[in-house]
Amino acid sequence: TLFDYDPKEDQAIPCKEAGLSFKKGDILQIVSQDDATWWQAKRECDANLRAGLIPSKQFQERRFALRKPVAFVPPQRNSNRRSSGLRRSFRLSRKDRKTNKSMYESKRSELYDTADVPTYEEVVSYQHQPNEKYRLVVLVGPSGVGLNELKRKLLISDSQHYGVTVPPAMKKW
Repeated sequence: TLFDYDPKEDQAIPCKEAGLSFKKGDILQIVSQDDATWWQAKRECDANLRAGLIPSKQFQERRFALRKPVAFVPPQRNSNRRSSGLRRSFRLSRKDRKTNKSMYESKRSELYDTADVPTYEEVVSYQHQPNEKYRLVVLVGPSGVGLNELKRKLLISDSQHYGVTVPPAMKKW
């Protein structure tokens, strides 16, 4: 999941008790996508076998697109200019909202890109086959962000699955 969800705070859910809350980064198993608005899902590796309702990807994308942008109006000294500045600001806000809404409607806009909408990302559990080569994990980042610490924690957490590369011996010329 790429967003936090609490069914108790959702006004659109048909039954708050049937909702499944989750945090960004949780892995969910989708049980049913029969409904266009509400999917049934359960947390991966959860002992509780009960599935709960979560907003569908399409429904969540629509909600994200319809969010009202927060308008900031800087204070002005002249009272006549201030009122006209407010009107102009609200007019721009409405225009921006329409642009924002149509941007996420793929049928109307070429600007639509699901990568911009934080909903769900499909993941599959990797099962290493005996005849396959090992997969490479590359940690990339600028200096000072803790890559060595992350590498150390990975090695400690599961030394059976993680290792470091050993460069080949230097050839003598």
